Amino acid sequence: MNKLLYIMAFALALASCESDYSFGGDDRGVSFSTDTLSFDTVYSGQSSTTATLMIYNRTSSDMTIGRIQLAGGEASPFQVNINGVSGSEATSVRLASGDSLFVFVRFNTAETDDANAFLLSDSIMVTTARRTQNVLLQAYAQNVIRLDSVSTGTRHLTSGKPYLVTGNLTVDSLSVLSIDAGARLYFRGGAALKVYGRLEVNGSAAHPATLSTHRREQWYADIPGQWQGIELMPGSSATFSHAVVANAVSGIVIDSTATVDAIDACRVMYASTDGIHSRCAKLQITNSLLANCGRCLLLVEGADCYINNSTLACYQSWTARSASALYVADNWYADDGSTLVTSHVGSLSVFNSIVYGSIANELTLDIVNTESQPTVLVSHSLLRLGTAWDVDNDERFVSVVANQDPCFASVDDADFTPAEGSPAIDSANPATALPYDIDGASRFADIAPDMGAIESPAAAAEQ
Repeated sequence: MNKLLYIMAFALALASCESDYSFGGDDRGVSFSTDTLSFDTVYSGQSSTTATLMIYNRTSSDMTIGRIQLAGGEASPFQVNINGVSGSEATSVRLASGDSLFVFVRFNTAETDDANAFLLSDSIMVTTARRTQNVLLQAYAQNVIRLDSVSTGTRHLTSGKPYLVTGNLTVDSLSVLSIDAGARLYFRGGAALKVYGRLEVNGSAAHPATLSTHRREQWYADIPGQWQGIELMPGSSATFSHAVVANAVSGIVIDSTATVDAIDACRVMYASTDGIHSRCAKLQITNSLLANCGRCLLLVEGADCYINNSTLACYQSWTARSASALYVADNWYADDGSTLVTSHVGSLSVFNSIVYGSIANELTLDIVNTESQPTVLVSHSLLRLGTAWDVDNDERFVSVVANQDPCFASVDDADFTPAEGSPAIDSANPATALPYDIDGASRFADIAPDMGAIESPAAAAEQ
């Protein structure tokens, strides 16, 4: 008799337990950790990282969720694991009051002919007794041409599908790498472009050639150090026209025996060390924007440097700065730090340019050989110099505006266009100013050309 009573009591308790989950939820349904799961850009043939969605029961009763499913079903590019079980849906999922469950999500993308990033989307649908709720899934996919660690030989990289560089891309000593207008090279962490032969970057104002990080989300756009950068090795040569070099450790490093024909209408930004580091190489930089690097925007060690109608603007905030944006020296330490090396600086010429930033002096001339001084001329330019230079009594400075805010359109957004009221507007020398700016706009459409790489539309609008 006692045994029968025990069995009956156990059955009643079990029924009571089961009935707790008979509640299918009220009008509130369930709660989610997010209403949208977004993924980083995934390149063709790869899987994404796994994202996690939490589903919560905020009610005071245990419940059974009728169904959790991918709206796109088995055809969806997304894959889910619901509470430890893989599949596109799960039914009759128990969820105790105050408890939660995990949904793990990832996605794959197949190869297509599309050259631009495209959006993939789906949703996770959760159906309770009185409500169906959705969590949006979205991801961008990008078809690419893969370049692993490879020596290119003579090769032509074109616009169309971007190139994903996963290791060092090497240009052999007898080879030429040509990069067309609109071509995009996306480098993974640790990858570099090493040039022993010749590099020709032939972008245009409308379609610059881009060499930057493989992380395409907006959050990564101004993050430095995401790949190694461009290294011009001994005996190499290069020309850069309308190139964007961004997010590297060092943007462009130029060896002493390398030859650079020109750096024209280029944007070199967000390097964790130097934007351009030139050692004993003759440089000509025109119509270019160097901005927001961790150390120097332009570090020149030896030889000659000519700058015209360019903007050097450094306002980065991720590390403390001590070196000037434009730093010219005839000395440096050997790579192992043991020996001081010196090499003569022949000349520094700065015309119609802006050199400005967040520290008191953005121009340093570090010359240890007092018997071999370089020829220096800074003309019709706007510079932040603090008290380091006496431009009024130094014949090396001609028609220079010192320590006046250039009034950039938006330092926070890295828009270094001189805005209304800027002392750079109409202040360049018409005799030496270049006819078109970095974006192809005429510098002579208004009263006079502006200092810097970008012609301000403010003055032209007043005409």
